[in-house]
Amino acid sequence: MDPTSGVPEPASDLAEAIRRVEQEKEEFLSIVAHELKTPLTPLKSMAQLIRLRLARARRGERELDLDSLERNLATIERQVDRMDRLVTDVLEVSRIRRGRFELTPAPMDLAGVVREAVQRWSEAVAEEGRHRLELDAPATLTVTADQQRIEQVVGNLIGNAIKYSPHGGTVHVRLEERPQEAVLTVADGGIGLAEDELAQIGREPFARGRRAHGFAGIGVGLYLSRLVAEGHGGRVELESEGEDKGTTARLILPR
Repeated sequence: MDPTSGVPEPASDLAEAIRRVEQEKEEFLSIVAHELKTPLTPLKSMAQLIRLRLARARRGERELDLDSLERNLATIERQVDRMDRLVTDVLEVSRIRRGRFELTPAPMDLAGVVREAVQRWSEAVAEEGRHRLELDAPATLTVTADQQRIEQVVGNLIGNAIKYSPHGGTVHVRLEERPQEAVLTVADGGIGLAEDELAQIGREPFARGRRAHGFAGIGVGLYLSRLVAEGHGGRVELESEGEDKGTTARLILPR
């Protein structure tokens, strides 16, 4: 039934609506399954390689290269982190749709959170050597917020900047203190966004830009980031001059 007119919807319209819902569900499950399966290949390869090296060392055939072993373990850790972020994001969307999205604000040092996120991502991309992160932030900047949720948002914004800059380059991260606001800006020189996409991205879960479909992810990070920001009385803003001209994301929180 059409809620605005009280007139029952035609059976064909109802069937089409059901078909779209089923199609979206199948697409979602396919994307999630693919994203969960993708890290398993390097995880298994690294585990097999480590076992081989350990076996050779035990037989005295070759001395164990601790530096190489550390790099292998770092690769495993990155892939596990990727899977953990995906599962966390999916669970968050589920909680939101069941009305169980809660925030627990308390005084926190936003500058410390940003520095830790930049350090963590710098270590994650160091081996590939394609990206460089630059940070401009005050020593401290206190806001009242749910620290765990804010850590998630900061990680999402930096991670997106890296992911959507496939050719590498510098990701500029800046945190500034304004009279009534704290503003985190993350700018990259990546694939950018078309003008018609700027108002859509982050408004619905699983929505991504046209060119983003060739990248890993299911399109919920920015959606969750926006909800967290708005739950704190803040907002997330996106700017881009167009495709291949990079993207600037801002997290704005009240102080």
